[in-house]
Parts: sequence; C-alpha cells; structure tokens
Amino acid sequence: MTKQLYRVGLAALLPAWLAACGSQSGAHSGRKLESVQQWQRVERSYLTARREQRTCQELKNTIEVAFARHDHGAALDAAELVMSLCPAEKLVAVENTMVILADSQATAATSPSRSVRLRVAQPLPARQRLLWLAAYADGKLGLNNLAVGPHRVAVVMHFWHAGPGGVQEMFDVGNTIDITVDGRKPVVIDASVVPQEQGVMPVRLRLVLGREGRPGAADSVSVEDAFAHFQQAPREQTPLPLVPPTLTTAGITTSIELELCFDERGYVSRVEPLSWAHPHMLGTHVEAVRLWRLDPLLRAGVPTAFCTAWRRTVEPESDFADGDVGY
Repeated sequence: MTKQLYRVGLAALLPAWLAACGSQSGAHSGRKLESVQQWQRVERSYLTARREQRTCQELKNTIEVAFARHDHGAALDAAELVMSLCPAEKLVAVENTMVILADSQATAATSPSRSVRLRVAQPLPARQRLLWLAAYADGKLGLNNLAVGPHRVAVVMHFWHAGPGGVQEMFDVGNTIDITVDGRKPVVIDASVVPQEQGVMPVRLRLVLGREGRPGAADSVSVEDAFAHFQQAPREQTPLPLVPPTLTTAGITTSIELELCFDERGYVSRVEPLSWAHPHMLGTHVEAVRLWRLDPLLRAGVPTAFCTAWRRTVEPESDFADGDVGY
C-alpha cells in the first residue's frame, strides 16, 4: 500500500524555514517562536494538500458517515481538515472528535493481553520528515481492546521528502500485516522504514511480528532508575516536540504516551506508541524524539540500555508552553 500523494512547490517557504531551523543567533525565545511559526506554515501546506478537491460540505459528510460507522480513522482524518480549513463546519468536527477520543479504540488499553504493540525502529531515513503516523485494526483507529481471533493491522505514514531542485514531495507509505489475538499476551509488531533506490517512493514500510519483551531493555535496570535518569536529562538534549495546532486550537486537550528505548550510548533505539489523541500528534512526536540524546545510563559503571514511559499532556490555552509536560 504505497503511493505518491502530492507534489508541492515550497520555493518561497523552505529558505525561511531552513534558516529558522539552522540559525544560532538571537534569543532562544525568538528562535523558538520563529521555528513554531515556520512549522505551522509547513503543516498548513500539508493539510491543504491532503484536502485535495473535497469541499467543506463533503468533508463534513465524510465525518458524519464515518462516525456513524465507527470508522474512527476516516472520521479523525476528515475532522482535522475541517477544523483547520472550514471554520463554519468546525463545531461538528470538534464534537465528533471529542467523542472519538473518549472511546476505548483511541485510548490506552484496559486489557493488555488483547492489544497490539507497535514498535517503530529508529532512526528514520535521512531527508524524511514524518508528518503522520496512524495504526488501524480492521479499519478502525487504535490497537487496543481487540476481540480474540484474527485481525488485519494497517500502519500508515506520511512523509515530507526533500526532492531534487528544491521541490518538496509528500508521500503516503503503508503496509498491512495479519495477526491473531489469543487473549494471553499482547501482539508485538516491529515497524521499520527502509530506503529504496528504485520506484517513485524513496522509502517503504516493513512490518514483522516482533519478539516478546521490550527492545533494548535491560533486566538489571529498575523502572525507577530509568525514569529518574530520563527526568534529569537537560532540555537541550530532549527538546519538546511541536504539537500540531489543529486539535489544541479547537479547544481540545491532547495527550500522548510513548515508551522510549535507549541504547548503551544514550541514543533512541525504538519508540513504542502506548496511547495518543490523534495520529497527527503521534507522527510529529515520533519524528522529534528520535533526535533525543541522553548520557549513557551506568549500572556498576557499565553503560546499559533501558526503556522508560514518557507522557505529555497539552492544554488548549498553552499549546507551546514549556511547562505543559507531565513525565
């Protein structure tokens, strides 16, 4: 399930965006504000391209039909576009989104043995920026509280790719895998993005059934030790990912919980989504945390790999505040 979505020219946007990302001068607050503004422009270009030729009324109808069918992925996708691009239809999108996000399909698992754990290998290929990451079981958003028996899991990623001649290309890459929930333990799926030289797609998505247990985890490291080590990391080593404004500007509190695995050098080796408010928020966070670096965790003087949970909650009135994170 791979295809090229759109080709979008951003000749006027990219120089300023790259300059903002690479500039080392000026106050930190000024650089942060400029980076946020530039990323919002890129995101709006992304959302506008995804809208294609659909009118606001067509998007509203998509939300209503998908919501009635409990097709949460399609409903959330259309709702995000409506909230960003169709002010007159915003109320319906907000109401439906709030209902969906309260549903067990889109929240943390209450029955871990009937869930699927998606582990995303790091780092992602060079020159690829992840904009969207979503996981569906039998066409519905979320991998939790599944019935015992067979299921088809689909993973979808949208990439912003730096093409030749300054032209930016947006790609949709995805794959499916058949799994069986036995009700005794979670199913683990390892997802990795593999570069490819031929074809229109610069990358392909590989899904395989993973090994049981946490990748990179060390049994000798307690959860408390790993958690404390992670909390003490300087903000320069773990900068906060930018939050897509589409849900926060609609007045909805957003949250995400990830399990982060670090290798012996302190580099991120895997990211496992545990719960998230929206696929777009998941995509931007997975893209950002892959750049995090920690000092190696030492146990008896030996660098040790470890995993730890990380949670972030963002209130609508403090979209990009420094104090809106809960570990």
